[in-house]
Amino acid sequence: MLNLNDPITLQALLETVEPLQVVPVDSRMQFFLGGKGSLGGLTPLQTLERPELRTKVLDVARAYAES
Repeated sequence: MLNLNDPITLQALLETVEPLQVVPVDSRMQFFLGGKGSLGGLTPLQTLERPELRTKVLDVARAYAES
């Protein structure tokens, strides 16, 4: 479960949300809750729990926003 009490995790979540501002809200929810092949089948929320993958999820969010 994503620990939003951890300031580093919360910052990573906020950084991931930022590029998605151009995407409709329902699509943002779909992004965060759906498994992504580019993240090894994990959801972006699961990926944010793993510090070594936080940069990757941000890259995926940027690409999702541009598509």
